[in-house]
Amino acid sequence: MSEELENAIQSSGTNSQCKNCGGNLVFSPKSQKLHCANCDSEFDIPVVISHNKKPLEAVDEDKTGHDEWVKESKVCRCKTCGASIIIQGLNITEQCPYCASDYVIDKDAMPGIQPDTVIPFAFDQDAAAESFAKGVKKIFLIPHAFKKKLPKNKIRGIYVPSFAFDANTASKYIGVLVKEHKHTDSKGNTHTTYEYINIAGNKLLNFANVTIESSSKMQNKDMKALLPYDLKSENVFNPDFIRGFSTEHYEDSVDKCYGVAKSEMSAQIKASILSEYKSRYHYDSVKSFSMNTLFSEEKFAYRLVPVYCFEFIYKKKKYITFMNGQTGKIGTGYPKSYLKVFLIILAVVLFIAFCLVMFYITKD
Repeated sequence: MSEELENAIQSSGTNSQCKNCGGNLVFSPKSQKLHCANCDSEFDIPVVISHNKKPLEAVDEDKTGHDEWVKESKVCRCKTCGASIIIQGLNITEQCPYCASDYVIDKDAMPGIQPDTVIPFAFDQDAAAESFAKGVKKIFLIPHAFKKKLPKNKIRGIYVPSFAFDANTASKYIGVLVKEHKHTDSKGNTHTTYEYINIAGNKLLNFANVTIESSSKMQNKDMKALLPYDLKSENVFNPDFIRGFSTEHYEDSVDKCYGVAKSEMSAQIKASILSEYKSRYHYDSVKSFSMNTLFSEEKFAYRLVPVYCFEFIYKKKKYITFMNGQTGKIGTGYPKSYLKVFLIILAVVLFIAFCLVMFYITKD
C-alpha cells in the first residue's frame, strides 16, 4: 500500500449506476437528467426548488476541521470495481482511475458547512463552445485576429462554491459636497468659486443574494462578471446534479465572505446616497463622507453555481476565460486589443475636451 493511501482520511462517496446496463451515470445539461454513456438511458432527477437561507447568527462552522480536511488526502472505495479513489484538496468529486465511475463525497462527510443548493448546468460543452465563438465576436475589445480564428481551447465545466447573503441595512451618514461655479470677469479671465453643501440623513436599503465566490479556481471579480444567475432553477443540493463535473468544497469561511459582501453593500449604499444628491444638486466632487451602517436580518445560503472555463494560448500567453454555465454570459479573462483600448481612451479625452470648449464658448 502506498504511503499516500496509508495517510489518507477514510471517506465515503456515492456513484450512480444505470439500472439497465450497470454503466456510469453523469448529469446531462442537455436533458437535465442522469445519462448513461453505455446505453443512452436517461433517468429523472427529483427537482426541489428552494431559495431558503439560514440565519447568519446560527452558523456553526468548524473552520479548523475544514482546513485540516483540505490538507489531507481523502480515500473512498469504488463500489463498481473496488479500487481506492484518492480525492485531493477542496475537491468533492472525483473519477475512479480504473473504471471511470464518477464519485461525489457524501454530504455528511464534508466538514464545516454543507451545500444548501445547486444551480445545474443549462447546456453542454458543445453548446458552450458554440456560444463562446459567437459571444466573443460581440465584444469590442477582443482583437480581430482572435475573433476570426479562435485558438484551440480546453473546456471544463466546474461547479463553483459560493455564498449568497441577504441583509437589511440602516445607515446614518454625514458629508460635504462641492459644487463649482465658473464665471468670466470683464477682462475675460475665468474664475472658479466653490459652494459647499452639507448633507446628513438616514438611508434604509435591503439586499438579497449578494453572491461571493469561495473557490480556488477564480476570483470574486471573475464571479461578478458572470452574474446574475436565474434562481428559478435553484435546487436543493442533490449530488446527481454534479456527477461528471469538477466540484470544490468552499475555500474561504462564511465570515470572511460575508466581510466581502458587507463591503460591497456599503459601497452600494454610499453610491445610492450620492446618486440622489447628484440629481438634486449636480455637485462636482465629494469633500468628505462618513457613514455608519447597522446590518440586520442577516442570512446566507451555500450555493454551487455552474461555470465553464476556457483555457487557451494566444500569442504565447495563457488565458482562462469564464462563462456562466446557465445563461452563457462571457466573463473576464479574454485577450484585449491595445489599439482598441487606446482608441477608447482617446475618444473619452476628445469628448471631455469638446465639452470644455463648448462650455467656454457658451459662457462667452
